[in-house]
Amino acid sequence: MQIESISLRGVGPFDDQTVEFPNSESDGANVQLLVGPNGAGKSTVLYSIASAIGGNRLGKDLGSRRLIDKDSVIRLQTKTNPAIVCWKNNNLIDNRHFNDPDSEQKLLIFSEREHIVHCTDYGGPIFEYYDSARNFNVKQPKESWPEYEWAIFAYAGIRDISDVEVTTIQEPTYSPFENSLSFVNTAQTSRLAEWVANQEFKRLKAKEAGDLGKANSLKESISNIENLVTEIIGKSFQFATSTDDNNIRVNLEGNIVDLGVLPDGLKSIVSWIADLLMRLDRIPWKNNTPVMERSFTLLLDEVDIHLHPAWQRKVLPMVQRVFPNAQIIVSTHSPFVISSLNSGWIHPITINDAGRAEFQPSKKASEGDSYISVLEDVMGISEWYDIETEALLTNFREARESAYHGASEQITSAKELAQQIAARSPELQFMMGQELSQMERQLSQVK
Repeated sequence: MQIESISLRGVGPFDDQTVEFPNSESDGANVQLLVGPNGAGKSTVLYSIASAIGGNRLGKDLGSRRLIDKDSVIRLQTKTNPAIVCWKNNNLIDNRHFNDPDSEQKLLIFSEREHIVHCTDYGGPIFEYYDSARNFNVKQPKESWPEYEWAIFAYAGIRDISDVEVTTIQEPTYSPFENSLSFVNTAQTSRLAEWVANQEFKRLKAKEAGDLGKANSLKESISNIENLVTEIIGKSFQFATSTDDNNIRVNLEGNIVDLGVLPDGLKSIVSWIADLLMRLDRIPWKNNTPVMERSFTLLLDEVDIHLHPAWQRKVLPMVQRVFPNAQIIVSTHSPFVISSLNSGWIHPITINDAGRAEFQPSKKASEGDSYISVLEDVMGISEWYDIETEALLTNFREARESAYHGASEQITSAKELAQQIAARSPELQFMMGQELSQMERQLSQVK
């Protein structure tokens, strides 16, 4: 299933705006990038999608807080259904009443929603598999679990990993969809560490019993995480265990380190990638589709957080390649992330004079876009240097233009400014030499 568009009326900084998410023409994941200045509503778009799908409980936490008044609406359109879910006046409504202000209908009543709701922890058949203590009933035979064809996960811009003491090794007793749309609480280090420890324990048991097929399958669930992280950071990354305790550590280029002392950029990557693959591995999928081939939607707020530009360039192309059937909707401030996208769509958001957010025409990502072209064409930034240098360059250009138009006294000012700028760096020295030569030629022609 693909999310085709979202309409926001009176939501956060949006008065009445719609953004469409076209299909990608590539063989990889369908990537949609939300870009714009701070306060333009990039996170609001992601939160609204999560709220619409998550239902009342999650919507109260994220979407409803951004509804301005009783007429505010979040409307989500999917490829499967014409308008699968809407929020209006803090209540779910269906598409038939979306434009009917006199309707008394305040509940979602059509059955098409069911196959989405049960992909979250907020309603639907998944509740059948909880016990009275609200633990996910893993003792329920897996053959009787619902099988999924689509799921959705959301991760916040602030992502971290801390040290965890694994005291027991046991099968997880919580739903693989728990907090899957909460953004901030989606990735939890303790659950990741417990899951990795449990997978390793089961692998050793299977190997000892001679069931090499099962042992290899269990190993693959961990290797998928290790391989993806290794590819992004360009260094060997593996989870490490010890005979002294049950804790999970990391073998980073041959050095065993605790999770809590990993660099912030590495924590940011590991937290959401590991959590996503852990959840996908635990979800019973229709036809037992391999994890990497499953259809899901990933909402990722500030994908570039804490990442060095070298890693920012790798993360989206890697995810796009390894999850070919996914839809990935991402917010970013990074020109390195934007220029790394060879196929997909870029959705610029601007803020008008009234302080309200507006979607500009979407741009199809293309191969070969430079960071500089992205800064100018997508992000609207034409300055290349620090603020003081840019001010001097502006003064130089103004003096030069005045000289061209007959203000001979400005020639000296332009030359003095050029010398001042050239003294700031070898690059500027070369550039101002070229500028002065060009100015001399232009002035000679004027005479």
